[in-house]
Amino acid sequence: MKSKITAVAWGFIAVAWTSATAAYAQPDNKLPVLKPKEIRHINPNWSGTSGVAFCPDGTRVVVAANGGYGPNGSFAVWEVETGKRMLWVNADPVDNAQAAAWLNSIAYSPDGKLIVTGGKRAWAKREERGRAFVALFDSQTGERIRILEKPSPSAVGSVAFSPDSKRIVIAGGNSHTADGSPPVRIQFLTVWDVDTGKELLDLKGLKFSVSGAKFSGNGKRIVASSVSGPASAVRLWDAETGKELLALKDLGDDDIRSFAINRDGTRIVTGGEADGRVVTVRLWDADTGKEFRTFGKVPLRRVAFHPNGKWIVGVTGGGHGVVAGTVKIWDIATGREVASFVARRDTPIGMDISADGKRIAVCFNHGQTSVWSLETEP
Repeated sequence: MKSKITAVAWGFIAVAWTSATAAYAQPDNKLPVLKPKEIRHINPNWSGTSGVAFCPDGTRVVVAANGGYGPNGSFAVWEVETGKRMLWVNADPVDNAQAAAWLNSIAYSPDGKLIVTGGKRAWAKREERGRAFVALFDSQTGERIRILEKPSPSAVGSVAFSPDSKRIVIAGGNSHTADGSPPVRIQFLTVWDVDTGKELLDLKGLKFSVSGAKFSGNGKRIVASSVSGPASAVRLWDAETGKELLALKDLGDDDIRSFAINRDGTRIVTGGEADGRVVTVRLWDADTGKEFRTFGKVPLRRVAFHPNGKWIVGVTGGGHGVVAGTVKIWDIATGREVASFVARRDTPIGMDISADGKRIAVCFNHGQTSVWSLETEP
């Protein structure tokens, strides 16, 4: 029997009929079979999306809109099993605002009670335009609970909950020109208390706009990256004290657009794709900063550790011999490719894996979202 079989699924319209099959070899040579299968295709006739996330039990997905039929700055929740839309919410921080916000990130709290969105005021009054904001909503009713406005004329690019749902890490920034003055580069990376709405930490060390930040699965560490052209930086902090623990030194001219940290905070994976350049997917030791393993050059738009702790999962932006929207899964122990299948032929914007690891959701540039089953057979 071959140690690896990879197949591509080409179904793009119907629900729950496409499938792909792949086997992966564990170090003990057992060969459970992974059979990816599309179980829900969501097409709300939006012109774009900006993020997707599962609720804790994987039965619902929330998707942030980026344009489309309805106001920018809205998000919707769908039931995966039925495809029924459960909520549609305008996330703009100003009451009764229409088409006034731009969402860049969205997440469910691990306890399932809240949904957090991050973005900027876009078409608001002049004094409010461009202001970064984060808003918290009740995940069942869509009621807005709290607004965490960062007093900065820039954009929130990333929001993420701590595993205990008590803190949020917020990242963002951009170049800003006010009243004809020269552009000023603004960046921020902060941690906030969910219950009080107070800022707890202001993390320093990144020189450019912060492209994203995440807690480790145990909540003890925070990893973040910043990008400016070919210059990238990835750093690690203690999530309680804000002390910087590590800065990856050997990135070279890698354009890091995607990264993740594993559950116990001991491994970081990086990848990227921008302006026609592709960088090597790398696994790093988060204690020493040394490269642990590579997985080849792949144009990744999003990457994550699978909840089983054994796999790395990424979705590609296309080009360089790879179809856009291709999900790739690698075995960490061996470096081998576990599976490769096309979730949808479009540029991916966001990706999430359910907490039980059985489902993956990818939202795309042209407004659609695809949910796939990742269950294995013995």
